[in-house]
Amino acid sequence: MTDNPSLQFLKCTEFSNPAVRSLLTTRFVSRSSDLATNQKHSSKRPFNLATHVGDDPNLVANNRVLLRQHLPQEPLWLNQVHGVAVADDSTATVNAIGDAIGASQIPMADAAITIKSKRVLAVLTADCLPVVFASVPNPQTPYESQLHGVAAAHAGWRGLVNGVLENTVASLRAQLAPGTAIEASFGAAIGPLAFEVGAEVFQAFCDQAKNAEQLQKIQAAFKPQLAPSKQNPVDLATVPEKWLADLYQLAQIRLEQIGVKVLARPDWCTYRDERRFFSHRRDTVQQREGYLPGHFINSTSVDPEAKFNAPSSFQPGRQATLVWLDR
Repeated sequence: MTDNPSLQFLKCTEFSNPAVRSLLTTRFVSRSSDLATNQKHSSKRPFNLATHVGDDPNLVANNRVLLRQHLPQEPLWLNQVHGVAVADDSTATVNAIGDAIGASQIPMADAAITIKSKRVLAVLTADCLPVVFASVPNPQTPYESQLHGVAAAHAGWRGLVNGVLENTVASLRAQLAPGTAIEASFGAAIGPLAFEVGAEVFQAFCDQAKNAEQLQKIQAAFKPQLAPSKQNPVDLATVPEKWLADLYQLAQIRLEQIGVKVLARPDWCTYRDERRFFSHRRDTVQQREGYLPGHFINSTSVDPEAKFNAPSSFQPGRQATLVWLDR
């Protein structure tokens, strides 16, 4: 019997820079086995790439080896801590196993930059927003004579509030020629119909608005939501206790503020798409609390085709969003 694992990738929006490659891994790897009867049977197993979620370290190592077969180099894995530090690949050590072996050599950062060809950057997420960046070539100058760079960032709401995207862009700009334009593309995150947050999150973003126009945009990225235990209507004269937050929109507001063009926004939702994505809230938090948000299932504001599909299995894990320059 032979086992032929097959990976499925998704792509971020295409960048203006023709050398940029960006991929998202998905939740499962398919296995096809040819039996003596010549019949083919396919099965799936979780394709977790994180070493910190309680998975078998050998399985994670094997998954990273399988991923490496599709990449020009071993990715630069990060020890992500919901912070704002940015790793420069010129001073970071690349290690296939990451946290499991040689943890002291893994950068403690939530973003990374590179201007090197074939250097693969990676961030791991399961609801937080992965953002990849790339420099835009100057059409007036020969491509090969220009400096080009890419970056990847892991942005949950804490990282967004504290400036991880701004730090990433500043670090990348410092490596490029002055005035070089930068574009950003989003990977898969928890969507605006599923990301329930408290009033403190709403207030933290509003407090950082630089003017009335930006405040209005930030407020539009939040929708008031009743706490699951309450039946009374929301009193809009006070700050609601619970909100549904749009991570994609909140990131776009911050990036536009620093002059970064955001490419077409995806409609992925890690929480609601069990087939393709790990979700920390769905696979870990909701399982632990024994609660599935039925108000999402029955919501009349949700497209029937996109309604939450109750998980058939809970398997903690993380997918990777990867970016590199191919020349």
